[in-house]
Amino acid sequence: SHNVYKVTGDDFNSCNVPSNNSLGLFTGNDKINLAAAGKKWYICGFTGHCNQGMKLKITVLDGTAPAPPPNAASTLLSKATNFQIVLGMTLSIAAALIMV
Repeated sequence: SHNVYKVTGDDFNSCNVPSNNSLGLFTGNDKINLAAAGKKWYICGFTGHCNQGMKLKITVLDGTAPAPPPNAASTLLSKATNFQIVLGMTLSIAAALIMV
C-alpha cells in the first residue's frame, strides 16, 4: 500500500513525511493540479519508501515557454526525406534528357 504527500524541496531531499494526514493522497484516484509554473515535490509516506526512491519531482513550465527543439532523429529523418525527393527528381530529369 502507498500514499503520496506534496512536500517542500527540503522535505523531499530528507524524505520528511508531513505529520498532517489531511495533506496526503490515499485513494489511488487522486488528481494533482499542475496549473502553476514551478517545482513540485511528492513522496510516498510509508516508512522507508521515499528513501528507497519512491519520490517524484515535477517541474511545470510557464505556459509562455517556447516548445522544446525537435529531437535529432526526427530532424535527420526530415533531411533524409528531402534528400530522397531531390535525388529522385534529379534522376528523373536526367533519364528524360537521356531519352531525348
